[in-house]
Amino acid sequence: MNTSARMDKTVTVYSSDVSYHNGPPDNLMELIEWLKGWAKEIPDEYMASSDVDIEAGMDYDIPYAEISITYTRPETDDEMDTRLNNWKTQADKTKQKELELLASLKIKYREIK
Repeated sequence: MNTSARMDKTVTVYSSDVSYHNGPPDNLMELIEWLKGWAKEIPDEYMASSDVDIEAGMDYDIPYAEISITYTRPETDDEMDTRLNNWKTQADKTKQKELELLASLKIKYREIK
């Protein structure tokens, strides 16, 4: 895995999980305007990557819909730096744990000279 390559980031513009009180209206024309309002939050250059996900379900015999509006863009320099630093930190922790395990196995099997 090339960890230094710039990656895409999915940005959530709207999610019914976090925006419960700002949900879509029931009226079709109002719904269209509501969607247009959220579309304005997406930069023009990323509009082609935008996505609306609608999942229906039932909870206690009451139907509901979960809606999310997202778009994809390249990660910023700061986001990339954070991701790379997190990856390096995790890799260093993994290496340290593996070295500790190796040392304990060498002691266990008396292979230390």
